[in-house]
Parts: sequence; C-alpha cells; structure tokens
Amino acid sequence: MKLKDLRIGLAITGSFCNFSHIENLINNLKKEGANVIPIVSYSTKNFDTKYYKKEEFLEMLRKTTGNNLIDSIVKAEPV
Repeated sequence: MKLKDLRIGLAITGSFCNFSHIENLINNLKKEGANVIPIVSYSTKNFDTKYYKKEEFLEMLRKTTGNNLIDSIVKAEPV
C-alpha cells in the first residue's frame, strides 16, 4: 500500500471524453491505500454531456470515493 493514509485531491475538469477513465483511476488509488477527495469544476458539476449525465457522474464519484464532492475553491483550499 504505497499511498497508505495519504489524502489525494482529484481535480476533475471539463475534459468530458476522459470521464470514462476516472472510476478506474479512483479504484487504483484506493487499492494503494489513498483517501481520494473528488474536486469538480463548475462545468463538471453543472453540465450534462453526451458522455454522462451530471447527476450519474457525480453520484459515481461520491460512491466510489466514499467522500463528498468539493465544488469550490474555498472548499478545496484545506485539501
């Protein structure tokens, strides 16, 4: 467990075509012991796309990481 007890802020922006890789990335980080905190941009939080519906994607992030989303700079600063 190379990343045991590390808290990693994973920032997700509007590169929607790459969203399909994120769940696997989170799972790999968690297997290594990391606590992954999802940080989402305005676009990620607010736009449905041909790749994902926003609510489905955001729920996947919550469920996979086990953490609430950070959706503002103020909330991200402590991470």
